[in-house]
Amino acid sequence: MEHGGNINLIENKYGIDKNKIIDFSANTNPLGMPNVDINLNCLEKYPDVEYKILRHAISKYTNTNYENIIVANGSTELISLLIKIINAKQTLISMPTYSEYERESRIIGSSIKYYITSQENNFEIETEKLLNLLSLETNLFILCNPNNPTGKSVSNLEKIISYCDKKNILVIIDEAYAEFFDESAIELINEYENLIIIRGTSKFFCLPGLRLGYAITSNLEIIDKINEVKDPWSVNSLANEIGKAIFNDKEYIKKSKDYISKEYQFIKNSFEKINSCKLYDTRANFFMCKILNSKTSNKLFNYLLKKNLLIRDLGNCKFLNNKFFRFSISNHENNLLLIEQIKKFFTE
Repeated sequence: MEHGGNINLIENKYGIDKNKIIDFSANTNPLGMPNVDINLNCLEKYPDVEYKILRHAISKYTNTNYENIIVANGSTELISLLIKIINAKQTLISMPTYSEYERESRIIGSSIKYYITSQENNFEIETEKLLNLLSLETNLFILCNPNNPTGKSVSNLEKIISYCDKKNILVIIDEAYAEFFDESAIELINEYENLIIIRGTSKFFCLPGLRLGYAITSNLEIIDKINEVKDPWSVNSLANEIGKAIFNDKEYIKKSKDYISKEYQFIKNSFEKINSCKLYDTRANFFMCKILNSKTSNKLFNYLLKKNLLIRDLGNCKFLNNKFFRFSISNHENNLLLIEQIKKFFTE
């Protein structure tokens, strides 16, 4: 699946001023970034190469051991580094999902298997079906939880991780959206050394341009291997200083969760009145929808873009089709505008 939020591409391709676009494709926090007061003089010095204060801030935020945390230039760097370091002969990926897992796995020549969630089961993972697919030949299982683009979280997660542990299968869980509804496996970190959790600051903290991500694992051998190959100072001084501040901003964190929860319910209730579209329940800050009549997601995409509203057309997403689209939760005014325009699309 391609990346959302590429309004520069939209501007160039469609000739629309990007400043006029209301972007529902990027899945970032509609409240914007936290209010941070940073002294730019930090840029005159190298950051601490071990990022001790930053890692302690993340440790406190996630209630995990400081030694189990490593920071990097965004979660995408960690996805790439981990897949290269693990160098799995066979990788199982739950689909449909974020395209980077498959792309990085193909780069290293890993044999890729898919666990494909079904429309009939509302794109939920069926635990026993997944366990039956995992085999002695599988070295790595990659999971986005809650998943992008379906918004689904996994039940029986510990059972899956425990099964993989017994089979010597490493598990990478991308928790890019976990903070919105507290859907996390972090509490399992100390119990399972085969578990690696990746998070970033792009989505919940609305800081995609900062490029700050972190991984948590009790497998210190993997952390050592990452440190061996990772470029020093891959997290710049500005990201280091901002990171120290945002993880301690309890007011922003609570306000964000409360706001998303409120707008989530508003959108769910609103879509009950749109018969031509199925809204899938979500545990993230976005919704995936399926068009139930003869119209297509591409037609909806173009219709909304003429109104300066940018959604994510999922027609080219692997294991989906031209009936699916995704949109993020924005501020109330924007959410209301999008819903009204989607209603008009289906009635015209």
